[in-house]
Amino acid sequence: MLERSGDDFIVEVSDGSVREETEDRFTDDDGNVHEANIEVIAELGITRGCGEGLYCPSRSVKRAEMAAFLIRALGETPQEVVAASRFSDVPSGIWYVGDVERLADLGITNVESGGAFRPDDALTRLEMAVWMARAFDFINEVTPEGVFTDVPAAEWYAGAVEGLLAAGVTKGCSADPLAYCPHDPVRRDEMASFIARALTNQPRS
Repeated sequence: MLERSGDDFIVEVSDGSVREETEDRFTDDDGNVHEANIEVIAELGITRGCGEGLYCPSRSVKRAEMAAFLIRALGETPQEVVAASRFSDVPSGIWYVGDVERLADLGITNVESGGAFRPDDALTRLEMAVWMARAFDFINEVTPEGVFTDVPAAEWYAGAVEGLLAAGVTKGCSADPLAYCPHDPVRRDEMASFIARALTNQPRS
């Protein structure tokens, strides 16, 4: 059973996945390899699904959605009053503006004032790696060694991707050969496992 106390929570982990007993609240993730972790982030209030009884596991995660997921996962509060977003393509009053602004305040996104956030674009796996490394203190960018066949060590995001591997947050998209698929969009089911593993693997104070 999943338990939460303040900003902490306790789960049982097996083979890198989160195992827990919760209500099977979504009808479209049954049998999905990420189902247990989807239930975890739903239990923690990080996701509310995509419709009544649905999670839409195969749908790509939009950048605006990931901003909200991360702010909730970190236990942060969206900015309550945003007269005008620092991003040129984030309208005032839209549901995600407070999450996007708080993400920028935390240094997870670093687009300069007046730049674009691209809220409706699908978040790529390389962008997810960089955001996660900035969001969670225990995920450290490492000196890349080119361990993934499709992430050359010289790429600007390679240290974050390999840091995610070292932290046990990703297993890549293919084991033989080991690949990460950096330019692929992050699916909603994959996102659940990335976040659940990050919350589970971070050291307890």
